Amino acid sequence: MAAFGQPMPAGFAAPAGAVGVEHIATMPSVAERVNLDHFNQMRQGAILRMAGMLTPPDGQGAVSLKTADGGMLSLNLVFTGSLGHLTGPVEVIGSKQQPGCLTAACILPLPGDCDLALWDEFVKLGQTPQLGISSLQAMSSEPFRRSLQNHKGFQKQNGSG
Repeated sequence: MAAFGQPMPAGFAAPAGAVGVEHIATMPSVAERVNLDHFNQMRQGAILRMAGMLTPPDGQGAVSLKTADGGMLSLNLVFTGSLGHLTGPVEVIGSKQQPGCLTAACILPLPGDCDLALWDEFVKLGQTPQLGISSLQAMSSEPFRRSLQNHKGFQKQNGSG
């Protein structure tokens, strides 16, 4: 498995404002969306994505994430670069290395009008066993994709209708 920092595949375009996105392709698994409550229950080394707002660096340059569910989490950045442009909601992708600390491989800006309370509810629903894997499998099934593709709104957004 490749380590963080390997180059992205040719033709990949990073989202505007994203920092550290070159590290995503080298992560050992797909990141699971969690809130702070779920983060605290995850094993060390788990690959995670968490939404929230970045705090300004403290006197020692440390940055934290005020999570969508209102908690605080220390960030250990594996990349260099300015975060000053990330003043709105973000999603941090990385791994849990110790309690209360996320090693951040990438930070993606979320839309400025993103409702973090609603985002937290979305994450909680994704962690609900009754709505978990079977619902995700149903949404990725061929009949579901076909019905989505036949929806006029989907066609207009994707230039196919």
